[in-house]
Amino acid sequence: IESDHIEVKENLTVEATPVRVEDRMVKQLRGKEIPLVKVIWGGAIPESATWELEEKMKASYPFLFASGNFGDEISKRREVV
Repeated sequence: IESDHIEVKENLTVEATPVRVEDRMVKQLRGKEIPLVKVIWGGAIPESATWELEEKMKASYPFLFASGNFGDEISKRREVV
């Protein structure tokens, strides 16, 4: 039986790590535009996806938006829109 090295914290949680940014959308809320990105998470758990604030993800995980990654595609979409 093969097992991955899983690091469990004291409060019995496992930290998921972002694998890639899959998509982007801008949500309208009370007249404000809120940019969101769909993040694929991996790690000890099977891959899952959630919508996160783009600004927060850029601050916490800048490598997801580095040159050659999905971040370039997001910039291109903004220029077209």
